[in-house]
Amino acid sequence: AGCSCLGGTGVAGSEGGELEGALKHIKGTAADQQLISVLMILVSNAKFQKDGILNVSSNDLSSIPPQIKSVDKYLTDLNISQNALTSLPIEIGDLLNLKTLDANDNKIKSLPARIGELKKLETLLLYKNKLSTLPDEIGLLQACTNMNLFNNDLIKLPVALANLSKLEEFNAADNKLKTTPNLDGLTSLTRLALFNNNMVLMPKLEGLKSIQKVELYRNQLDNLPTIGTFGKMDEFLVANNRLTELPANLGDQLALECLEASRNYLTSIPDSIIFLASLWKVMLADNKLTKLPPGLFSLPLRTLDISSNLFEEVPDGLDRCGSMVNLMMSFNKITKIPQYMSSAFPSIKRLAYDGNPVTFEGEEGTANLMVQQELTAKFSSMG
Repeated sequence: AGCSCLGGTGVAGSEGGELEGALKHIKGTAADQQLISVLMILVSNAKFQKDGILNVSSNDLSSIPPQIKSVDKYLTDLNISQNALTSLPIEIGDLLNLKTLDANDNKIKSLPARIGELKKLETLLLYKNKLSTLPDEIGLLQACTNMNLFNNDLIKLPVALANLSKLEEFNAADNKLKTTPNLDGLTSLTRLALFNNNMVLMPKLEGLKSIQKVELYRNQLDNLPTIGTFGKMDEFLVANNRLTELPANLGDQLALECLEASRNYLTSIPDSIIFLASLWKVMLADNKLTKLPPGLFSLPLRTLDISSNLFEEVPDGLDRCGSMVNLMMSFNKITKIPQYMSSAFPSIKRLAYDGNPVTFEGEEGTANLMVQQELTAKFSSMG
């Protein structure tokens, strides 16, 4: 409501219908030319002057004309997403009142240095483009709180990025990054998304005092960086790397609720994990684990996945974890099903135990068979 929107239904929010149908059924070069005319009308359009919103998404535009600067006095929200843009005009730097720039799903290969002149810009959405680098001037966007660069071709990030002390969400996932500059200056950051890159080195993460969610999964990290004590971090997602250990101070992250570290090369879990009183989800499948800290099962765990590890027996202390809802232990080397498995978890909804060499011979086999029959009666299948 209240926006100037060019597209299949024309321009909404205009007064007296003067802009209605401006780009209806027009694509490509014709749309580019029509946009110039629309911008000229917007300058004196009272509705636009009040709302400051221009939506020209999904019009197959190949360029944004220099005349965009003619609406600089009023424009606060510009949506040029889902077009065929390969660049932004240098005149983008004239839009000094711009707070939101949505240019996602284009073919933009580079940004003009003048983008750094957008001192009021709070939201910058550039996901699904063709960016390989960012200008250093990106670090001048001091008002920016949300920057989304997902699914580009970025091979590096500028050092100046760390100057964005108000940035709360930074998403550079699904790119070609091998490392990042030091990001400790991002003191307001709540979400750091760098998953699905080619990361082999991650600088220390000690200054992110506001961080809540760290997403480093699907990379090539052999080691995790030194991390600070983050009082607000509730998700730490590092699956699909090459990690042999987790940070020793993992137990200092007292707000942590979700740890996902499956598909690595972990041989142990830090004992300090037992201090994470809010931890309810632990995903450790496809590692090389043979045991877990017994104190882990004093925590309110609801989901635990230790499938495809090297456990020869069910971890000690598991019977104390009455809060368990989803328990996956498939494809280990476990031969015995403890008797308590059929009764210790009153809230259990999923139990996966297949792929273990459970014996059904001799006295131990008889006991295993009895427990399995009880479990089969409790679940429709063993999964």
